[in-house]
Amino acid sequence: MQRIRSTLLLLALAGFGVGAVAQQTPSTNTPSGEADSIPQDRASEPAGALPSARGFDGRIVKRGNQFILKNAIAHTSYRLDDQKKAGHYEGKRVKVTATMDSVSNTLHVIDISASSRKD
Repeated sequence: MQRIRSTLLLLALAGFGVGAVAQQTPSTNTPSGEADSIPQDRASEPAGALPSARGFDGRIVKRGNQFILKNAIAHTSYRLDDQKKAGHYEGKRVKVTATMDSVSNTLHVIDISASSRKD
């Protein structure tokens, strides 16, 4: 009788251990600490996610051999990655639809259109 109780107890404990292991989250092949270093707001972004495009108002002017977008009111200027498109609007007020690379202060131009705003 004692032997049967011991066997049942052993089986119960073994079953409990298997259940506990199955409930653990699967491990990834990430070296320890790497997953913790990913900011939570960036961890949910899909790989290759692009920043949102927005509108930038100003005047296309030439600085040296490059066209830039200059906003005299906000005292800001941005480099433009599409020099050919910007050249068509030299000296004119425009709205540039672009994504901005804040590290290089460059606008990645999607579209440039003449602005109806007056200085």
